[in-house]
Amino acid sequence: MPKTKEQKAKIVESLKQAFQNNEAAVLISFDKVKSDDLFALRNKIKKAGCLFKVAKKSLLEKALEQLGKKKLAEKIGEFKNSIALAFEKTDGLETSRICYNSEKEGKNIKILAGIIEGETVDKEKIASLAKLPSRNELLNRLAGSMQAPLSRFAYVLEGNIKGLVYAFKAIINQKEKE
Repeated sequence: MPKTKEQKAKIVESLKQAFQNNEAAVLISFDKVKSDDLFALRNKIKKAGCLFKVAKKSLLEKALEQLGKKKLAEKIGEFKNSIALAFEKTDGLETSRICYNSEKEGKNIKILAGIIEGETVDKEKIASLAKLPSRNELLNRLAGSMQAPLSRFAYVLEGNIKGLVYAFKAIINQKEKE
């Protein structure tokens, strides 16, 4: 059953709100994707605290045009397949990683483009973002690199104390033998 103009206007408005309330969006093609694979992708995205929406291309174009993203809106017309969007409130790394891994698994899911911090980015940029280590991994690396010099310094100081203890033991053993 076709949607009324009011229903379409609500969909366009919800898409605009999603773009405005989130820092990043990844556009995905899911043509010939099994429904189980699509639901699995949607669940992974939602589990990561992100938003997943499926949109009709014409309504998505209208929402993007109203937001001033004419370049991406024109690009939408070039895509031939169904389009889904994965929105993220932060930097877009998590949605990029999830979508990129699903694409790599060969589930007919293809990354088309994205918007990160208001800028339109292509598939290659999203793939490069997906390959970056996570925030927690970077923090762990930083903590390890900050801790390494201190632990080495403590080891050097400990070596001097051990040497002193060995010297005292040798003196004590020498006196016991006498």
